[in-house]
Amino acid sequence: MLKVLAIVMGILVAATRLIGVIFPGAVKRLLKGMLEEKGVLLLLMVYGAVLGALFVWGFRLEYARQNTGWQAYILLVFGVLMVLMSLLSLATPKVLLGIMTKFAELEVTKLRLLCVVGVVVGVLLILLGWSIPHETGIILRTP
Repeated sequence: MLKVLAIVMGILVAATRLIGVIFPGAVKRLLKGMLEEKGVLLLLMVYGAVLGALFVWGFRLEYARQNTGWQAYILLVFGVLMVLMSLLSLATPKVLLGIMTKFAELEVTKLRLLCVVGVVVGVLLILLGWSIPHETGIILRTP
């Protein structure tokens, strides 16, 4: 589960940030629109908390099967940080809005650079998930 979750999360991160590399002006307008709709921003924080909890739960499943490598521990830390940051953002939405306004006021080139960093993080998540040893847990025996 952890392998698939890391690969899918990496694809989602890389794909959404790639749009920001190609169309940074549209992303800037999207950020400004999200500042007007605070409910959408808070919903995204709930989504981040759920994804982080899935990473922690995936580590628990891998740990129960004794299939934990160094990759699983990195993804555990990543999941815990996602949960903590999402819960802190939900608890203090004014701080989150302050950070988002700073992102919305960035120049197009700086926003594009941040999106390139996001694409690199997404690719690293894909590679990290790909390097987790795969074990199906199903043993097929012939009589």
